[in-house]
Amino acid sequence: MEGTYPLPEAQLDRFLMKILVLYPSREDLSRIVDRTLHRDESTLEQVIDRDAIMQLKSACRDVLVAEHVQEFAINLVMATQPGTKYAHDLANKYIRYGSSPRGAQALVECGRVLAFDAQTLESQQSMTYAKSRRPCCATAIIFEFDAHADGQTPETILHQIIENVSAAAVL
Repeated sequence: MEGTYPLPEAQLDRFLMKILVLYPSREDLSRIVDRTLHRDESTLEQVIDRDAIMQLKSACRDVLVAEHVQEFAINLVMATQPGTKYAHDLANKYIRYGSSPRGAQALVECGRVLAFDAQTLESQQSMTYAKSRRPCCATAIIFEFDAHADGQTPETILHQIIENVSAAAVL
């Protein structure tokens, strides 16, 4: 970690998602070391061009967002904000600064992309909306020391908050 520093809160809020990257498996680590030793040069092929990316971006923006989906995103973000009437108990206990309006925007935009993906892929094996919520909410949440001391992680806290907001949405 030498030479790296935690980002200031204002910069954390600029990221769309926070994704936890786990250690590679033994087999994956073996492949990494093999590639390092053999240094085979990979040949790269263009998969998609700029115009196609812009068309996809435009098509995703055309996906309609149902009102209940928008409400869910707002409720989820509000549930992470401690000290508010919408805060989840865990937010009040473990979160110093909750998700911002950018978190709600990220939820809705990622939901649009996933909905577009599900409509266009024959296999329908894309990442589910449920899997996308935690990374979108976690970008700028700042946790209290008590969370770490009590063995909580951002994943465990957000999982419980999401489950609570999901259950309330069904009612």
